Amino acid sequence: MIIHEIDKKLNMQGQIVLKLDHPLSEISKDYSLTSVARIRVKKNGGSIIINTPEISSESMREVSGKLTSFGSNVEGSTWSSVLDISSTTAYSFFRELIKTPSVVVDAIMLQCGDIHVFFRYHRNDHRSVSGIIAKHGVEIPNFQVKYLGESRGLVEEYRGISKQIPLQYVQIGSDVPPSAMDIKHDPVINIFGHNWVREMKYVEGNESHAIYYERQKLLEQNVKLTEISRDERIYEMTFSNPLMNTYFSESTEKSIAFLGVGHQLFGRGFSFYMVVPQMHLERFTGLVLGSFSTFRDWNMVLEYSVPADQL
Repeated sequence: MIIHEIDKKLNMQGQIVLKLDHPLSEISKDYSLTSVARIRVKKNGGSIIINTPEISSESMREVSGKLTSFGSNVEGSTWSSVLDISSTTAYSFFRELIKTPSVVVDAIMLQCGDIHVFFRYHRNDHRSVSGIIAKHGVEIPNFQVKYLGESRGLVEEYRGISKQIPLQYVQIGSDVPPSAMDIKHDPVINIFGHNWVREMKYVEGNESHAIYYERQKLLEQNVKLTEISRDERIYEMTFSNPLMNTYFSESTEKSIAFLGVGHQLFGRGFSFYMVVPQMHLERFTGLVLGSFSTFRDWNMVLEYSVPADQL
C-alpha cells in the first residue's frame, strides 16, 4: 500500500481546533454532531464539503429545515453540505497554512461546533507553521493548539479518526497510456523520472500541489521545484493529471469529503489512493467504476479497499 511508504516521511504533526463562523457550527454544537470535511481552495475564495453520518431520526426532523436552507443534501439519516467560507477567518488560516511547502492537511472534522484540523509537515518548516499559528490564533474564536510535535504517522492518525467516523482506504492501479505521458515536456518526468511517490496538498483550478518523495537522484533542477529537505529528498511541486482532475471535480459534485490522496509511479505503472468516509463508499465506488470506463486506455484495476482502522 502506498500509504505505508508515505506514513512517517513528514516528521511533525499538528491538530488545531478553531471556530467556523457559520450557522452550521451552531447546529453541530446543539446536536453534538461529528462530521468529516474537506476544504477546497479556489483562486477567488474557498468552500468546505461536510459529510455527517447517522443523525438520529428525532434530531433529523428538528434540523432538516435548517439544513435545507444551507443547501444541504439530506439522504436518510445522513447529510452533506457544500458551504462558501471565503470570508471566514478560519479559511484565511487554512489557506496560509497549506501554502507552507511541506504542510499536508490529512483530515478536517466538525465536532460539536468546532473545526479540528489534522496536518503533518517537515520540521524544516516548523518556524513558519508556528508563525502562522501565532498570527491567526489571536483572531479566531476558540483557537486551540491540541497537538504540535513529533509525527505519530499518517496511518495511526486515520485509525484514530475512524473510531469517530469510519473511513475507507481505496487504492487503484493503472498503466499510463503513451498519450498521457509526455516524456519531453512533463516537468515531473523530467525532474523525478519514472520512479517516485507523492501526496496531495491541495488543488487550485486545474493545478495540483503535491509533496514528492524522491526515490532516485534528481534528473534536473527546475524553477517549479521547492526544496523541503535535500537530505531526506523531499520536495514540493505542482502537476496536472486528467485522471486526478476528474476524481477531484466529480467528488466535489457528489459532495464527497475525501481526505488523504497519494500517488506513485514506477515505469508506466501509476497507482493512487484516496481515503473517504464510509457513509459515501457506495457513491465513491460508483465514481471509481465509472472512471474505469471513461479512462479505458489506462487499464485500471482496484488494488485495495480496506477500512482505515485495519491499515
